[in-house]
Amino acid sequence: MAIGAPPRLSVVIPAYNNGDTLNLVLEALGRQTVPADKFDVVVGDDGSSPPLAPVVEKHADRINVSCVRLETNRGRSANRNAAVRAAGAPER
Repeated sequence: MAIGAPPRLSVVIPAYNNGDTLNLVLEALGRQTVPADKFDVVVGDDGSSPPLAPVVEKHADRINVSCVRLETNRGRSANRNAAVRAAGAPER
């Protein structure tokens, strides 16, 4: 894959008030056999309290991960759609 090329796969994780579970999921993604430069992970934080960005940032050294935060809880669909818009892989 060329440097700067978009990832081939985006993993979208909608989340709300589940930092412990999210941490486990991101740890597992960090152990995948797919090279880290081939996929990105976008966590949609649906107004969690506390915010989930610190959980996400713990894994940024192993996987290409980002967090999109909705300031208020807007529901699963809005959360998922916001995260999908931030995903790096091309649409098919």
